[in-house]
Amino acid sequence: MKPTLTLYARAERTIEGGSPTRAKDVTLWRVYRAADFSSATPKLFAEGPRLTDGTLLFPVARYAWYQTKPTRRQKTVMHNCFRWKLEWI
Repeated sequence: MKPTLTLYARAERTIEGGSPTRAKDVTLWRVYRAADFSSATPKLFAEGPRLTDGTLLFPVARYAWYQTKPTRRQKTVMHNCFRWKLEWI
């Protein structure tokens, strides 16, 4: 079965203290929906990632540097018992 929904992945500097200096976390994002407004922050609107067409993205999950996380060669990712199409930004 082919996944139809897309998650966007981005490697970011870790936010945890005591981590190695080059540690990277992977954050998964999805397209922003109107229902996300109640949990969105002004910082997300101002500085959040966007696609090339200007579509705002909303954070879904963050894999810490010490966890098993998606790699750039993966085309899909299993998250919350559902297989999602994965694109890197």
